[in-house]
Amino acid sequence: EGMNVVGYAYQYGEGTDQDYEAAIEWFQKAAAKGHANAAESLGQLLHRGLGTEQDYDGAREAYEQARKAGHERGDRRLGNLALDARRGSEDLAQAEKHLRASLAALPTDMITVIYLWTALQLQGKAKEARSMVRGARSKGPLKGLHGQLALFMTHSTIRPERFLPKVEKEKDETQRATLHCWIHFVAGVQRLAKGKPVLAKPHFEECVKVGAIVDSLRHSAQAELKRLAPSEG
Repeated sequence: EGMNVVGYAYQYGEGTDQDYEAAIEWFQKAAAKGHANAAESLGQLLHRGLGTEQDYDGAREAYEQARKAGHERGDRRLGNLALDARRGSEDLAQAEKHLRASLAALPTDMITVIYLWTALQLQGKAKEARSMVRGARSKGPLKGLHGQLALFMTHSTIRPERFLPKVEKEKDETQRATLHCWIHFVAGVQRLAKGKPVLAKPHFEECVKVGAIVDSLRHSAQAELKRLAPSEG
């Protein structure tokens, strides 16, 4: 546990200077001892390329270790990674599998809902995606602005300008930025799924612009922009 605590301190700069390379070193030591939280944190740093070169294979191995050790976000991380690193339909199917498992375990987790909705949208399952979100809302866990965002995700065309005025009423600055990023991410995904990458790009760019560096959806928006870049030429 002590090694994981040291890694966490370096990752977030708590009581010391923020140092992702040092965090990786300590998380690797703790993960080698079977620490699930350390493996999950190590996976995040490798996944996002913080303190090291981006390493999807290493991230997958770390997330899988965390999942097998019982970490509650193991399946969500693997689903997120499958989306970000995807090369074809098999990766999307794998993402859906992990994210359905994650939603069963974390029915109140809005990020899981967004990623599962994304996996379904990108497989051409728009109606199923909207139905899944309605089901999540009907169970009652998605409250406040999360519930409002979920409602927008059931629309056939998501228009951020209709949601953002609600976000601006949020007093917490970090929460405002997060929700701003999230609504643009889902708008970008929906346009991408409809075969409109040119219209998707500005939404992903806006998510990256306003989202916090620790926001997984901000990173996913960056991954989508990288994927779109070759097609622009």
